[in-house]
Amino acid sequence: MQQRLEELFNKYKDKGTELAQKVQKNKEQEVWTIGLGNPFDLIPFVNETLGIKPGRIMKQKGNPSKNRSINYLDKNNRILYTKFFSSFNNVHNYWFTDEEFYEYADENVIILRYSGVEDGNILELKRVNLLEFSSGKPIKLYMLDKDGEQREKEYTYENDKIVEMTLKWINTEFPHSRKYRIDYNQDQIKIMAITKDGERQIYPPK
Repeated sequence: MQQRLEELFNKYKDKGTELAQKVQKNKEQEVWTIGLGNPFDLIPFVNETLGIKPGRIMKQKGNPSKNRSINYLDKNNRILYTKFFSSFNNVHNYWFTDEEFYEYADENVIILRYSGVEDGNILELKRVNLLEFSSGKPIKLYMLDKDGEQREKEYTYENDKIVEMTLKWINTEFPHSRKYRIDYNQDQIKIMAITKDGERQIYPPK
């Protein structure tokens, strides 16, 4: 898998502008969100495991502002692209952004995360995510950062709900892993990090 991730990184590292043009051709809907976490993110509990509450969809189209995102969906309401506005450069009068592009295949989605500026002329690939599916459910996530760090996350299901996630750091000096347990109470969730010292609640943050 490391070789495939490296191949994907090399394939897409200079394709930010090309991907942006592709999105413009295929987008059917524009949706703005507010908050640190993106409610359209396909990676399960990616916000919650960081202690971040998923953002909310704005009722109307917005303007660039800190912690806002613009999202483009295709004709099937699949997320194609997200641009997150992180901070404003007062000297040069532009926003620093993080941008994600989604490339769909039959059993996986490639999620490409770039850093850039508002006008989209500067895009640097920061991370490649490969999210694998089985019967329409995400089962494993492979990640490769631009510094070469590689991680994997595996999802365990019970009754069609994710009840456990195992995150592994692969190519470090001391490979290690961490488990997360997800508890459900009606429409509320609680995520516990399981460590050698016991369990620690990470979501919702205490």
